[in-house]
Amino acid sequence: MSTPERSTRMPEESHPDIGARIKEVRKRRGFTQRELAEASGVSLSLVRKLEQGEKTDTRMEKARRLAVALHVPTTALLVQDGEDAADAATLDHWDGARRTPSA
Repeated sequence: MSTPERSTRMPEESHPDIGARIKEVRKRRGFTQRELAEASGVSLSLVRKLEQGEKTDTRMEKARRLAVALHVPTTALLVQDGEDAADAATLDHWDGARRTPSA
């Protein structure tokens, strides 16, 4: 019995504005699209397509590479402002781990 292959693609409906966020951060950092592509190791074509909305999803690894080149957390590109990266149940589950032990 074969196991289903796990996708490393981000669901399209989850991150419809990834291109706008990439463009905003890229411009703040003073990068051209070509410079971002070179710094991140992704194709110039991908950067352009994401920013122009022709492509609204990408592999998580490529999003990570773009984020590293832009010096932002990957979630800054994937999550809209004011939106939690995790649902309430997940946040509750990890609450204890997030707390700093008192000295």
